[in-house]
Amino acid sequence: MRAAAFEALGRIGLDPRSAMLAIGALESGDVPVRAMAATALQGWTGGGNAAARLARHLDDTWTVAVRAARSLLSMHETGLAELRRWARRTDLAGLLARQMLWEAGAHR
Repeated sequence: MRAAAFEALGRIGLDPRSAMLAIGALESGDVPVRAMAATALQGWTGGGNAAARLARHLDDTWTVAVRAARSLLSMHETGLAELRRWARRTDLAGLLARQMLWEAGAHR
């Protein structure tokens, strides 16, 4: 049920209150909730330090990690800065961050 609510919020957009709920849901023990919360945060550049919170999930389960990476990409410079920071890593999270940065460059 919570995952569906965040999926809907991702479609209609966030306000500051719903964004804080989505940021908090990134810490849920439920993978679908984390994944949909990450998706809902696409484009969010308001309060709550969303980019840094999303970046921590680049090494989460793949479903969550990819959605977090796509949301970071949609946050323009704020998200790109986090992706650059994570791109220095040599693990799968670093590879994902580098891929997102490559996509950002390839679509300009």
